[in-house]
Amino acid sequence: SQVNMLLWETFPRMPQIIFIVIVLANKFALAHPHTKLSIPALDSLSTSPILFSHLPALDTVLAKLVSFIDAASPPIPNAAIIKDALSSEVLPYLRARFSPENVYGRGRKASPQLLAKWAIGTPELADALPPTQLFPLVDLWRLALIDQSVGTWCAAQASDPISLLLGIALKPDPPRNYLLLTLRLIMNVFATPAFARMMMSSGVNGKRDEVTLLMVSSLLHPDAQVRTGAASLAFNIAAYVQRGRQEQIRARRGYVAPVGGADADWEIEVVSAVLQAIKDETQSEDIGEFI
Repeated sequence: SQVNMLLWETFPRMPQIIFIVIVLANKFALAHPHTKLSIPALDSLSTSPILFSHLPALDTVLAKLVSFIDAASPPIPNAAIIKDALSSEVLPYLRARFSPENVYGRGRKASPQLLAKWAIGTPELADALPPTQLFPLVDLWRLALIDQSVGTWCAAQASDPISLLLGIALKPDPPRNYLLLTLRLIMNVFATPAFARMMMSSGVNGKRDEVTLLMVSSLLHPDAQVRTGAASLAFNIAAYVQRGRQEQIRARRGYVAPVGGADADWEIEVVSAVLQAIKDETQSEDIGEFI
């Protein structure tokens, strides 16, 4: 834009057609030379997200959460309704969908009605229980997010439970268990392209700043498992950006949009955090490999 303005001021009598050609040439530029390079080592890298699909002992997780609900002080007003939804709907769905013995249940999707009940109870639990007691709830949502129907439903909500749980992890000194499970929760957001796009947006409903803050602060955490989770999240973010650029190149025949402004500042922030994490990491080679 600055170059075009300079040309216009320098040559005020330039025919409009030439000016239009310059603008269009900037918009539909030829493929960047780097897009034509043959780099097998980079081309072979997968951009599939790292997902944390570990199946916990569901009955144990629910029993732990129920014990916290029962012991809450003051009592949670809708505790009976929330516990019933978790035990009679959420747990059977997760067991049917993800348990190894229920192979045929893997095609089952979460219904909007089930998710609505679960999502209504989540803010109540988040308000009533401290973060030290919320980790079983985060773990259940973490597993559910592997089902793309859950991520699609969350992406369509004005206020989704995942963003709420993410916000709790960004409070000062979050408990280690809660922070670790939240990192794994956000990793699984990338299982659903629509939800990942919403979460990584810098718009009004986007959560890119919050996700970035979670990743950056966790890369510096003293616990190695937390740093490993942060490194995996950093990979998912980088892979998400790379896939977007690859799609742009295919759709526009090699044209790559100029990078600048807020997006450039954000990318510099992410890269700086990753480089600093690599420099500081002395305890675990695995973390460096993830990054």
